[in-house]
Amino acid sequence: MGDHVLVQKATSAGGVIIRGGKILVVKFVNNDGVTFPKGHIEEGETYEEAALREVQEETGLKNLRAMEKLGVVIRPATETDGRIVIKDIHLFRMEIVGEDKGKAEEEIEWLPIDEATIRLLPQESEFLKKVLNP
Repeated sequence: MGDHVLVQKATSAGGVIIRGGKILVVKFVNNDGVTFPKGHIEEGETYEEAALREVQEETGLKNLRAMEKLGVVIRPATETDGRIVIKDIHLFRMEIVGEDKGKAEEEIEWLPIDEATIRLLPQESEFLKKVLNP
């Protein structure tokens, strides 16, 4: 009998924030890649509530408004405990509605869109291209 590895699924939610032709991304610590700010959904939260909370925590931006759900990116991910999972990432277009900024939990960067599409993971890059050019 062959070994069957059951790949677990994980769900997270996050935001796509574009301002002045640049997109806000979170930098990976171990390489030059970037990702959308996002995180896990807590019990009782909607996708939108989780997305707003996670983006606020990761970026330090407190005055955010979710404008619309853009869709779902599905990609492999490594959890903090080392497990490989297939992650469904529910993404919302967000707007910054004020300048009140707290402490960011992650290293963030505003990138020109074309640079972001190169440095994002392939599934996220394709998603961004589809969102920008429907």
